[in-house]
Amino acid sequence: MINHVVFDFVDTLAELRPSRELLVANYYSDQYKISIDPRIIARHYRLLDHCMFYSSLEIQSEEERREYYYSYNKKLINGLGMAHFHEDIHEHLFELFSYSKRKWWLKDGVEDLIQELNDNKKDVSILSNFGDNLSQILEEANIASKLKWIVTSVHAKLEKPNVEFYNYFLKKSNFNLADTLYVGDNYTLDYLPAKAVGLKVILLDEENIYNDNRITINRITDLFAQL
Repeated sequence: MINHVVFDFVDTLAELRPSRELLVANYYSDQYKISIDPRIIARHYRLLDHCMFYSSLEIQSEEERREYYYSYNKKLINGLGMAHFHEDIHEHLFELFSYSKRKWWLKDGVEDLIQELNDNKKDVSILSNFGDNLSQILEEANIASKLKWIVTSVHAKLEKPNVEFYNYFLKKSNFNLADTLYVGDNYTLDYLPAKAVGLKVILLDEENIYNDNRITINRITDLFAQL
């Protein structure tokens, strides 16, 4: 029986809005009069996220951040087949995102899902690669009081996919492996290391990359069917 449900935060429970795929689609539309389906961009982003990880522990300076996103954006536009429009387009995307005012929003149904888990006497926690402002974001989203533990990589000085980050959480929370479920959206950062420490794991696969309903759900609100 599952008594504890531990969630990743970024792109599992919440997303930045306006979405990155919408910003990119609007950029190409405004600058080049080209229409790209945001769903195609979203899928490319998801595939890229499985091989390029942003480390808030290793990337400290503005120069390091710029270098990471230049490489990231180059791979994105190459994957979209759009690199030939402008040789410096990856830099333009970096500037676009730097000046875009985006905010974290809970995905549809998340607040009700957490409340329902609480009502069913299940502890809900978050384990996330995130900075020290996550608690404030959760307070503003009105769910902080519904969470048992909020553990971030910045506080632990560890981050996914390091299995020691998961071990750190388990030791801190004193949760038993047998009755704890972990839910995340990234196969490499979430599924593999959580599985390696012995947790039950469900992978949120909104883009149908893995097509394996034995380990995946397509919407976060599908979670109850797995409990």
